[in-house]
Amino acid sequence: MVGPQRAFGGRGRYNRRMSERSLSAIVLAAGQGTRMRSARPKPLHMLCGRPLLRYVLDALDECDVDRAVVVVGYAADLVTKKLQENPGPVPLEFVEQRVQAGTGDAVAVGLTVNSVRATALTMSEQGP
Repeated sequence: MVGPQRAFGGRGRYNRRMSERSLSAIVLAAGQGTRMRSARPKPLHMLCGRPLLRYVLDALDECDVDRAVVVVGYAADLVTKKLQENPGPVPLEFVEQRVQAGTGDAVAVGLTVNSVRATALTMSEQGP
């Protein structure tokens, strides 16, 4: 059995020698955030001057992912535009969950992107 230290190279970085598969992240960012009582989409709520979603995407750089597939839904254009203004170190692809039908459906939508057939890491915009 491979422990977390060995599988992730001891420093939190994914060890490519452990697997020849690519590592894609599916980031769930389709939520409206009705409990926040705000017109702002949940992924764009600010924490210490940065959108919540930015914390999640920046953390992916430490996971050595090849790309992040961002599943957008509520205010998809606004969320996509905000991320494209400052994409960060991980390449981003966007896919829209047209009807918010839950977390499982959002992951299924993320898996529809071409070549997310390898290893996938799923994260929510509520991750920080």
